[in-house]
Amino acid sequence: MTSPKTLPPCLATRHRANASVASVARQRGLSLIELMVAIVISLFMTKSALYMVLSMRNTFVAQDRLARLQESERLASTLLTSSISQAGYYTNPLINTVSTALPANSATLGGGAPLTLAAGQAVIGRGNADNVDNSSDIIAVQYLTGNGDGVTNCIGGTNVSGGNVRILDQWSINNNTLTCLDLVSNAYNLPVVDNISSMIITYGTDTGGQGNVDAYLSANAVTTASLWGRVHTVRISTTYLDPIRSTPTNAIPLNYSVTQVISLQNAPTLP
Repeated sequence: MTSPKTLPPCLATRHRANASVASVARQRGLSLIELMVAIVISLFMTKSALYMVLSMRNTFVAQDRLARLQESERLASTLLTSSISQAGYYTNPLINTVSTALPANSATLGGGAPLTLAAGQAVIGRGNADNVDNSSDIIAVQYLTGNGDGVTNCIGGTNVSGGNVRILDQWSINNNTLTCLDLVSNAYNLPVVDNISSMIITYGTDTGGQGNVDAYLSANAVTTASLWGRVHTVRISTTYLDPIRSTPTNAIPLNYSVTQVISLQNAPTLP
């Protein structure tokens, strides 16, 4: 029987050294340079992912604010049209006349001096329509509602009092908010639409007495010429705040206005 071969001591030592080197080579990990390269690549990938997330978030916020702006524009337009178009309305014209339904009275618009409404006058306003003092114009409309006739005031309320109710509602901008105020009994003074910078109003007036609108005048001009009885339409230009650039401490208006023309369908023609 042949006994196993035994390596000489020097060869055995060299063999063990080579095996140890091979084992170390097989177990060797990343070098410092490779690790740094991997970290840099990971950072770039993380940065790109965060940028995409933030970009999507900013896009969502911007779209949400623009949607709110469009909703505010629609709501303000609807409320103003519904209220102002009812100016001059009164119940039971077979019994009432416009002068008895809407008697002469006075109204204080925006805290200024009282303005006089002639008998039968359906609309009155204050302002110069050019926004020179950085303030918005003010308009008030008057009409007479009957019990259960479904005619609403500026906040959507109807008359269920059992009798006739005179409405004199004021529209103005206060602290960048469209506000509705009851000038008869001060029963309501409510903000209805926010993020509005200004509201400029002109009045389609029959200055020549020919039965048609021939000029759009500011409230001050109509008052000076005593032409409130000849106002047939109201043109309102509303400027909203920029929903993207505005901040709680810096209100920035948009560079365009939303303009609407409202016909006073019930307003009588007065001398």
